[in-house]
Amino acid sequence: MNVKKLLLVFLTVALAGFTACKNNGDVTGDDGTSAGKNTGTALLGLYDQYKADGKVDMTNASNILNIASLAANITDIKKAEKGTNYYKTFASGLITGSVDRVTNNTVDNVISGLTAVDYNTLTDKSASASEKTVSALGSLTNVLNLLN
Repeated sequence: MNVKKLLLVFLTVALAGFTACKNNGDVTGDDGTSAGKNTGTALLGLYDQYKADGKVDMTNASNILNIASLAANITDIKKAEKGTNYYKTFASGLITGSVDRVTNNTVDNVISGLTAVDYNTLTDKSASASEKTVSALGSLTNVLNLLN
């Protein structure tokens, strides 16, 4: 098994573990600060690489880890309604974690964009998934373009 396949298997298992550990209950009373900060940090890592290379490099191990972190940390925000404590604290954490690359003016659009990305297709290497992967990368690129 080559290194890329081994890394992909490891990251897929890690992502499944992160997702399994997440709270899947009602998130309206929970504090989303930590998940928001983790999301902002991962987004900042992707943004820096995207600005340097002009694309999201899916052969870059750091990018794959950052995408796995995004997928794991946005699970609960997908269920939270805007205006709830979880949404507000997630948004605040997202701004902090991104070192203000996400702003108060863009945070709602960034959250909306992040929750619309199909993260599963980004790790699917089958030929039939290639069109969906391009679409998911396009969605992620649109989010990165919202950052300062």
